[in-house]
Amino acid sequence: MKKLLLIIITMILSISASVYAASQIFANNISYKDTTVEEALNDLYTKSENTQSVLKFCELKEGTNLEVGSKYECDPGDGVKRIFYILTVRNNDVDLLMDRNITQGTNTKTMSWADAMKYVKNNNLKSLWSNVLDIDLPKAQAIADAVGNTSWQMVDKNYTDFFCVGTGYNASCGSGSGALKDDIQTIRYRWLFNYTRDCAGSGCLSETSLSAPEAVGYWTCDMVANNTDSNFTHRAWLMGRSGNVSNDNIYNSTTYGVRPVITVLKANLTE
Repeated sequence: MKKLLLIIITMILSISASVYAASQIFANNISYKDTTVEEALNDLYTKSENTQSVLKFCELKEGTNLEVGSKYECDPGDGVKRIFYILTVRNNDVDLLMDRNITQGTNTKTMSWADAMKYVKNNNLKSLWSNVLDIDLPKAQAIADAVGNTSWQMVDKNYTDFFCVGTGYNASCGSGSGALKDDIQTIRYRWLFNYTRDCAGSGCLSETSLSAPEAVGYWTCDMVANNTDSNFTHRAWLMGRSGNVSNDNIYNSTTYGVRPVITVLKANLTE
């Protein structure tokens, strides 16, 4: 029995050294005949729990904890607190979209899709934002899923298959005829297109409507999978100021900026 106990203790020490303990795991959840083994395992997990602290760097500001669209204030690791919204929730981690373009107010407010894709690396963000697991551009599918448009599957879509975050996911968004700026769902998801140029007419918060030469939207990391456009053979999906997931020529460098998504552990969030 002592040999068995030694083997189990060694295994637990190896595991606990490489992972975060999200909660205490007690051996009495497992059937053991020997209470000495149970006590030893409980002691090991309790000590692991006490020595493995998880950094809490995102604080809930509005909404429900761990719910899509909830607003958090986060310090990604450079000592600067920024606002993010939950975009995707998974088993152990979440993706949060920054509330505005990181390129807003800089000398390079807009850029091509290729330059946007290289922005995180070129600006050393993964080193500067040391608290987060990953940083990337948002995924077009993640935006569609966040607003409930799960029937829209990016891998099947042509360049004409754009949609609005408003009710019905149709193309009648923006400030023109049939606009959805006062639609309840458009207002619910305006965190996706706040802080874009002249977005007030499309339903964004009026105080977040920016002036030229700020960007009218931001690039996603996805190209149009089944593009049949003979004019622009390379297109990428984007989030526009009208509350629309649309697309444009990847070489357009005068219209869209970079709005980063960070991936963090659920345990990094606090209510």
